[in-house]
Amino acid sequence: MVEKYIVEPNTHLDVSVNGYYHQYFIGFNRPGNPDFINILKNDNNSYSLPELIEAQNKVVDIVIEDLPLVKEEEQLENCLVVIVPRAKTLESYNPEQLMFKEAIKIALSKLDGFEDGTDCIVRIKDSQTTHILPGYSMHVVFPGLTLNTCQIDEEKIKGREVILIDDLYTKNINMHEDCIQALLSLGAKRVVLYTIGYSKDDKYDLYKSRY
Repeated sequence: MVEKYIVEPNTHLDVSVNGYYHQYFIGFNRPGNPDFINILKNDNNSYSLPELIEAQNKVVDIVIEDLPLVKEEEQLENCLVVIVPRAKTLESYNPEQLMFKEAIKIALSKLDGFEDGTDCIVRIKDSQTTHILPGYSMHVVFPGLTLNTCQIDEEKIKGREVILIDDLYTKNINMHEDCIQALLSLGAKRVVLYTIGYSKDDKYDLYKSRY
């Protein structure tokens, strides 16, 4: 089952778009929290391969369940599925830190009516997109960050209905708003956001709630 909300326009996003999520994110190790999101991120290479595979399989199952519901609700046809890239270039990660993207690819291979666009946005410059930096009270996501730090397949996106996927949406970080705006600015017909987790309060941001 998916829950629907509105991603509201702000300094990073010109228009409102529909967003969907699978469940609330309330902080790592809290009862009922989707801790597998943290595990699959694997920032410190601290999880074993069996743990990572188990977390990946959970994401695959959820996406297979949810994406057809989003597609039906939004009346999408053969939509392009794109993912938000990690904060740094691909060379900065090992394969065990990129298993969320692989989970989306696996899920898409088992679904009809969705085109795999998971390679459409590639980070080519490191950024601090979802981390809080020393000396800052807010997450450092400046308007236009996606366009400035990513290579985007404009031809594949132009004129398409797009589902943008990520692991967690946290209001006020603005990474997703900035990424949505980049897709719209490059000609996407429509963008819908889907994330596994949803955190209303940035005190439960994925990175601050890891331990």
